[in-house]
Amino acid sequence: MNATVPRVEDCVEVLVKAFPVEDIWLLERNAANACELDAEHNLIVVVPESEAAHKVEAEMQKLLAQEFAGSGIEAFVFPLSAIDRIPRPLMVKMALTSGERIYCG
Repeated sequence: MNATVPRVEDCVEVLVKAFPVEDIWLLERNAANACELDAEHNLIVVVPESEAAHKVEAEMQKLLAQEFAGSGIEAFVFPLSAIDRIPRPLMVKMALTSGERIYCG
């Protein structure tokens, strides 16, 4: 494990405490070239259908910027239905195929 793993785990812990999270997948930038991600470590966060994913994402980004500025970690939020949707959003597809599930609620 590299030195950033505890920081990712710390981010996950903060996000899970602050938001209604179903799952979180870690998607490294180099594992998802097709997504053209800027951050080194990308958290693909799945929230319940009852949540407005775009609003939760904005709040998560704000919290990460306050708590973990410069960490190279970014969060992208999708509703639970994105996992079952065909075709899936590219970022969700890449997380499920090339990422690592790091939280299951």
